[in-house]
Amino acid sequence: MHKRLQEIEAVSPHLIVALGATAAQGLTGRAIRVQSNRGSVLTVDKGLRVPVTIHPSALLRVQDEEEDRAGYASFVNDLRSIERLLDYSTDETNSNIRAAE
Repeated sequence: MHKRLQEIEAVSPHLIVALGATAAQGLTGRAIRVQSNRGSVLTVDKGLRVPVTIHPSALLRVQDEEEDRAGYASFVNDLRSIERLLDYSTDETNSNIRAAE
C-alpha cells in the first residue's frame, strides 16, 4: 500500500483540504484543474471528502492590487465554506478532522 494511503488510513479523516493542483492530484490520483473545481468537494476512496482551493502561495504571485484583494477575499470565502463543512462533520460524526498541507 502506498505510504500516503497508509497515513490517511491511520488518521481516518473524513475531509482533507487540497491546497492546489498538486495536492488535489495526490489525493484523487488524477489531474485536477483547480480553477474549474475550486469550491467543489470531491469524494474519493472510502468516502473521503476533498474540498479544492488554490494554494495560498498563488496569492503571492498576483501583481495587480485589485486582483490581489479579490483573490484574497475568494480564498477566505473558500476557507469559510470549508469551515462550514468541518462544523457539519463534527456535529454529525464527532470525528477528528485533519487538514493536509
